[in-house]
Amino acid sequence: MNRHRTWIVAAALAFAPLAIAQTLADVTVTTAIIAQLQGATVQLPSGSLRAQGAGTGAVIARVPDAASWTDFEVYTATGVAAALEPALVYGVERDLFMIGFERAETTPTQLGATTVTRVVFAHADGRKALLTTFRTGREFVWLLARSR
Repeated sequence: MNRHRTWIVAAALAFAPLAIAQTLADVTVTTAIIAQLQGATVQLPSGSLRAQGAGTGAVIARVPDAASWTDFEVYTATGVAAALEPALVYGVERDLFMIGFERAETTPTQLGATTVTRVVFAHADGRKALLTTFRTGREFVWLLARSR
């Protein structure tokens, strides 16, 4: 019985430096991320990612059947925030799913350097919603609309 306890203590002492090293690595990485995010060169949008102004009209004009949709909401994320694309799209899909919409059709296309993904959602009562995403390098733009 004493041998087992000695072996357990020896094993714990042998792995202790690895645990300390892992903790140190976690703290270092966290500090580096915080320092980068608080730097002057990286600015995450505060509050909302919603875009406003004349540029939104240009984004809406890129939707082929824009006249069939209304209540456009345009959002944009650049730089580090653009890397959140999967989470941002998932958030939209989850919110639509929670109010009864289902994914009806998905159409990805490539227009030069821009990847455009168009997703139409349908509700059982006939309503439709549109999610269109535009991805170019470190810029991600998406818009939401509902059917007329």
